[in-house]
Amino acid sequence: MSTGFERIGKDSQLQDHWIRRLVAFIIDSVIAGILTLVIAAIIWIPFMLMAAATGLPGYMFNPLAFPFFAGTLSVLYFTLLEMYYGSTFGKKIMNLKTRKLDGRKPSLDSAFIRNLSKWIVLG
Repeated sequence: MSTGFERIGKDSQLQDHWIRRLVAFIIDSVIAGILTLVIAAIIWIPFMLMAAATGLPGYMFNPLAFPFFAGTLSVLYFTLLEMYYGSTFGKKIMNLKTRKLDGRKPSLDSAFIRNLSKWIVLG
């Protein structure tokens, strides 16, 4: 019986599949990162303007919370797109789909658990 690593080393179709998954993940991570920066800027700008106008310290927006904020938005991005469309933008570009064993799109709870566990492992 061969291991998964031995199989992926010999199976060109499996290699192609995992390369497409990696490229899709990178595309989606860039999109989610840009969305996170835009939303963070929208939230941060009013606080900084208020701090400048009132003389309050500029650390009202905690930059240490940004990784948590980015992770939360990424999980939401992946979960909602996979639930509604069966794929994310990166997966669509790479011609991949997220499906349950019965062939249907994942439900909210299964998509959430799938993506939360991915970010716990990668985080």
